[in-house]
Amino acid sequence: MTSSKNLIQAAAGVGGGDFYPYTVDYSARFNQADDPYLYRTLSTTYSTYTFSAWVKLTALFVDYAYLFSSCAGSTQKGGVALNPSGNFYMFKYSGSTSTSIESAIRRDPSAWYHVVMKVSSGTASLHINGVQVLSGFSANSLQTGTNQTIVGAFNDGSLAYHWDGYMSEVALITGTAYDPTDFAEDKNGVWVPKDISGLTFGTDGFYLDFSNSAALGTDVSGNGNNLTSSGLTSSDQMIDTPTSNHATWNPLKFRSTSLKAVLAEGNLKATFDDTGSIEYAYGTMAVTSGKWYWEHTCNAVGGEQYIGVVGANVGEGNPSDSRHYRNNGNKYLDGGSATAYGATWTTGDIMGCELDMDNGTIEFFKNGSSQGVAYTDLLTAMPDGGWAIMAGGYNNSACTIHTSSDKWTYTPSTNFVAMSTANLPEPTIGPNSAATSDENFNTVLYTGNGTSQNVTGFGFDPDMVWHKARSVAYSHSIVDVIRGDSNVIFTNTTDAEQNPGAQLDLIADGATVTYRSANLSNNQSGSTYVIWGWKANGSGVSNTDGTTTSTVSANTDAGFSIGTYTAPISSAFTVGHGLTATPDMVIIKAYSDAYIWSVMHIGAGNLTSRLQLSTTAAAQTGIFTAPTSSVINLPASYGDGADYLFYAFHSVEGFSKFGSYTGNGSTDGPFIFTGMRPAWLITKRIDSTSSWYVWDAVRDAYNPIGTYLVANVAQTEQSLSTGYFDFLSNGFKLRDTSTEINASGGTYIYIAFAENPFKYSNAR
Repeated sequence: MTSSKNLIQAAAGVGGGDFYPYTVDYSARFNQADDPYLYRTLSTTYSTYTFSAWVKLTALFVDYAYLFSSCAGSTQKGGVALNPSGNFYMFKYSGSTSTSIESAIRRDPSAWYHVVMKVSSGTASLHINGVQVLSGFSANSLQTGTNQTIVGAFNDGSLAYHWDGYMSEVALITGTAYDPTDFAEDKNGVWVPKDISGLTFGTDGFYLDFSNSAALGTDVSGNGNNLTSSGLTSSDQMIDTPTSNHATWNPLKFRSTSLKAVLAEGNLKATFDDTGSIEYAYGTMAVTSGKWYWEHTCNAVGGEQYIGVVGANVGEGNPSDSRHYRNNGNKYLDGGSATAYGATWTTGDIMGCELDMDNGTIEFFKNGSSQGVAYTDLLTAMPDGGWAIMAGGYNNSACTIHTSSDKWTYTPSTNFVAMSTANLPEPTIGPNSAATSDENFNTVLYTGNGTSQNVTGFGFDPDMVWHKARSVAYSHSIVDVIRGDSNVIFTNTTDAEQNPGAQLDLIADGATVTYRSANLSNNQSGSTYVIWGWKANGSGVSNTDGTTTSTVSANTDAGFSIGTYTAPISSAFTVGHGLTATPDMVIIKAYSDAYIWSVMHIGAGNLTSRLQLSTTAAAQTGIFTAPTSSVINLPASYGDGADYLFYAFHSVEGFSKFGSYTGNGSTDGPFIFTGMRPAWLITKRIDSTSSWYVWDAVRDAYNPIGTYLVANVAQTEQSLSTGYFDFLSNGFKLRDTSTEINASGGTYIYIAFAENPFKYSNAR
C-alpha cells in the first residue's frame, strides 16, 4: 500500500502523488439510514488501549454518532462519538454518566479528520489531527460482553446512534497506549497517515483497511480478529480516502435555507423533495483546469432533473453561472431559456459528464453514448472560484453522483480523471511545492515585556508586518521594507507615517518591538499582541512600467507587491505594480500627508470603486479605472505631489483569494469556496457602512471563528463565543446573522490567505 492505482488517475502534469509517504486505498461508507456497524467479542477486559480512525463527516448533527464503543450489559459502557452540536467527546457509564467534550465544533464535510482515543490505565485523552483536545478522562475498560466492541454504533439495549460518514484506517490496539504520531505524522504542516502495519496490535487488537469488499470487517493486523458487519455491503467500499479526497455533494451550500436537497449515502445521493420549487446540490470541489469525468445515476425523475456544472460561488437562488442538461433533452445556459440538445433520460439511466477545462468544453453522455459537446465557453465564462458539479430537481427527483473511478459504469475519454484532490494540479505555493503558505504569510502572537524584544517564528523574513495590540486599545501599525524600519502608518487613521524612533523594526524571521508610550506602544508589559507578516522580495527595485516611476518589492509567486511613488501634479497617471497578473486588490495611502486610505477590490465594482480602510464608508462607485497586468491607473485627483505607498495583491490558487458574497441573514449562512483552508480573513460590507473585521486561525485555533479585531478602529480584541464563521478545508461558512457580516441581501468583500490549499487540507 505504498502506492495506489486509485490515488493517481491523472494525465501528465498533475502533481501531488509523491507527497504522501504512505497512501491509503480504501474507506468504508457508513450510511446512517442502513444502521451500519461492525462488531466482535474481546477475550478479556483492557484498561490500556488505543483506538484510531480517519473519518469524513456527511450528515451534520442529526443525532449522536458513535465512532467506537465498548459495552457489557447495562453497567459498563464507553466510547468516542460526535454529538449533535458537532463536538467529539468521550463517554462513560458505570451507574452514572460522565463525558469529556471538546470545545471545537467539527462541521467540515469536505475533507478528513484523524481521531485517536488513547487510554492508559483507565485515563484517556482524545486527539484530533494530532492535537490533544481532551485529557485526564476516567474511561471504562474495554469490555468482554458478547459482540459488544462496536465500530460505528453504540449499544444502549439496541444498536443505535450509528456513524454517518466515511471511515478509513481503523485500528484498535489492546494493551498499549499509542500516541497519535504512531498512526500519522506532520509533513510540512499537513497531518498525513503513516503505515501502521508494523504496530503491535495486542491479543484482541485489529486493523481494518477495508480492502476486502466482500467482508469489510476483515482484520489485516495478522491477528485474524475479524469483525462481523451489519448494514454494510460491498458497495460501501470506497476509494475516497485521506490521501485521495473525492468530491461529494456539499451540505453547506444550497439554493436557500428552505430549499435544500436531502443528502444520503456518503453525500453522494441527492433527493430534491420540494414539490414546487427546484432544489440544487453543489459539489465540494471546483476546478479551473484539467479534464474531469463523473457519472450520475438517475434514481428518480420526479418533476424534472438537471445535471451539469455551476460557478463555485454562485449565490443563493436560481444559479446564474451554470451549464446544465435537463432530462427533457434540452440544455440550459446560466439558468436561462432552453435549447434542444440531446436525448431524454429517465430513472435508471446513467449520465456521464466530461468537463474539459483545458479547452473550455463540457460534453454529456447517456448510458455511455455521447450527446455531443454542449458548451464551448467554460474558459471565457470562468466564474469566481471555477466550476463545480451541480444537479437539481424537484418533486422527489433524485440522483447519485459517482466521482470515484471504481463506481463508474463507463470508461471516459483519454486523460479524463476522477474529481479527487489527488488529481488537482500542484499549487505554486503549498506543502509539496518550493514554498509553503506559511513561508509567504504567517501570524505570530506575543506578550509584551515592557522594554524591547525580538518577535520571531514567521518562517521567513517579512517584508511587511501589520501589528495590533489585542488586550489594549492601540492603533493598527504597518511597517514595510521599502519605507523602512519604524516608519509606522496606522490603518485606523488618515495620519501621515510616523517615526518616533525604534519601535517596530523588521528583522530576520520577524520584528523587533520596543516599548513606547501612548498609543504607539508595541510592547507594553503584560499586554497581548498579534503580528501578521507577508513576504515580498526585499528592499525593492525601480519600476518604469507606468508613467510615474515606482519602487517595487514584488513576490510574483505569492501575488503580492509593495510599492512607493511620488504622485505628479494635477494629472492622471499610472504606476507599475511589479506583479505578473492584474491585481484583485490594491491599497493606496499617502505616507507624506494625512490623506485617506483607498482600497480597490475585485468585489467592489471590479476595482473601479473606492473603499476606505480607515472608515466604515460604503463603496464609492466610478472612482478608478481598473488596473492592468502591469500598472495601477490613478485619476488626476490623486495627482497631488505627495509620496504614496501601495500594497497590491492578486489571487493565487490555493494560497490567496479575493472575492465577494451576498449575505442571507441566517445562522446557516453562505458557504464561500476559496480552494484553500483559510489562515486569515478580512470581511467588509460594501453596500452600507461597516467596519473592516480581521480574523485568523491562530487566535481561534479551532471552529467556530469568533475572535476579531477591527482595522479601522483602535479597540481591543472582541469575541463572540458562538462564532461568526467556520474555517473549512475548502473555504469558509457564515454562522451568524450580524449585519456586519451576513445581512440578508447585503454585499460583502473578503480577503483570505491560506493555511493550506484544498489539495492537501485536513478538515478543521
